[in-house]
Amino acid sequence: MKINNFIIGSVIGAVVPMIVYLLIQFNSGNFINNKPFALYGLAVLLNLLIMRYFFHFELTRSAQGVIFITFVITMALLFSGSFKIDM
Repeated sequence: MKINNFIIGSVIGAVVPMIVYLLIQFNSGNFINNKPFALYGLAVLLNLLIMRYFFHFELTRSAQGVIFITFVITMALLFSGSFKIDM
């Protein structure tokens, strides 16, 4: 199925970060609660792989949707304060 649509790309790009967010919120394990940055990084990496797939098959509008939603979610996490970078 080759759908070259910005909205479809945005929806596909939002699925992986939503799954990661749900894992972080509802997980009682110590490992994930102490290292949410690793999971967020994994979500971004998976979105980049999806974006690469779209660009490979010349589905540029779908790839732009994935890029856009990844950027929006990252900015929302940074500005909401729920994502902290400790140094």
